[in-house]
Amino acid sequence: MCVFLKKRKCVELIESGLYNHEGMVFNVHTKKGSKLSPLSTEILSKFVDEILAMRQIYSRVCAIRFDLRVPEGMPVIQSNILISKFFAKLKDKFKAKKWDNQPIKQFVYGWVWEIETAAQAHYHLWIALPGNQVKNAGHYDYGIFSLIKDIWFELTNEDGLAYLPKNPDYMIRRDDDAELREFVYRNSYLAKEKGKYSLGTNTKCFDGSRLHNAMKKAESLKLAA
Repeated sequence: MCVFLKKRKCVELIESGLYNHEGMVFNVHTKKGSKLSPLSTEILSKFVDEILAMRQIYSRVCAIRFDLRVPEGMPVIQSNILISKFFAKLKDKFKAKKWDNQPIKQFVYGWVWEIETAAQAHYHLWIALPGNQVKNAGHYDYGIFSLIKDIWFELTNEDGLAYLPKNPDYMIRRDDDAELREFVYRNSYLAKEKGKYSLGTNTKCFDGSRLHNAMKKAESLKLAA
């Protein structure tokens, strides 16, 4: 039986409209006393850590929001596996020297699934890539989103949907936080508590890349050497 995420374990929620991430304060998509859903700091922290780690490596980072829908009737445990396969295939495609005549060596991403009025889970996702190699999201027939769509259609036998929302891309610069703050605000919608359920300890309702942890581990090993 499905239970609310906050009943699965102690999850810190925020309602104030402000999120403090290690001294950086971001506006986020909630407001105390409003009808907006509280936000999970666990999800916010995961996603902000990843985008900041990417910005440490690249002076410009192109971040893109998109959505995926799975074939009707597919259980979440199966669709989560499909999402993992999707990012694995995307990583393989990035190995080709077609991105400013170079492979994409590093990228970060995050995803959540939700079930609200519809019985079928749907996925909200984001990806961030080197800004010198990828300038925007592209469209249905070209660029990054075309690649996303083609991979998703292949994995779902053309029974899934890929959707690019309005104004999906942000060019985040290391020396200017303006686009970063806009992206975090936009992405904070993904951290809303509403629509997220626990289907058991092995079924995640969100996940993402692990660049932040890898960089912390590398730094610890360097200091220990």
